[in-house]
Amino acid sequence: MVISIAICFLPIIAGAFVLKTCNIKLSHIFLAILAALIIILPISLVQYFTGNISIPGILPLLNVFLKSFLVYGLIEELLKTLTIAFFPNTLKDKSLYSEKQCALLAFFFGLSLGCFESEVYFFSHLMQANSWGATLMYKPILFHMITTDLIHGLCAAISGIYIWKWHNNDQHNFFVLSPVIIHTLYDFFVGFQTTIKFFSVIVVLYALAKCISLFEKQEKDSN
Repeated sequence: MVISIAICFLPIIAGAFVLKTCNIKLSHIFLAILAALIIILPISLVQYFTGNISIPGILPLLNVFLKSFLVYGLIEELLKTLTIAFFPNTLKDKSLYSEKQCALLAFFFGLSLGCFESEVYFFSHLMQANSWGATLMYKPILFHMITTDLIHGLCAAISGIYIWKWHNNDQHNFFVLSPVIIHTLYDFFVGFQTTIKFFSVIVVLYALAKCISLFEKQEKDSN
């Protein structure tokens, strides 16, 4: 219980400290946390009501993939992207924040959302275990919680970079397909109870590499 709460709040506290040292306004830091709290409700509702939905006549594995795409890839990333896009004055003016600062703020927003979602995930499994009289398996749950925090943060950072470019006319296409695909693949793999779930770590590393490549591309374009 204590570990799960620590995993929820310690990354948020540490992230807020890092953002403050990077000259991000405190009001925008709290805005990111508040935004994450607000959209966790519709995301949790969507996850709850689509938990047992399946399309008849297709393979179970394909059902899992389609749910990962529609719920976790498309809907979650769309909500996150729209939220980041409407952060007031943070992504519209180069004189306020640089691209990296905007990416950090977006990452922090996604990280906060991932932390809150992880807490919901933990308590739902805890209540389920109690109702069955079973013992909760902490290691796989902690693995899921930590990687969820990271994938939410990295996908949000990628969206934040694209939005910053879009607002500042560095990119004319509002392209956020990458986070949708990345989150879909992550959720598809992490749901397995076998060693296949560790492919989700590869997806997390790819998301990190994607962020780095976007930064490098920006630096080349500016030069």
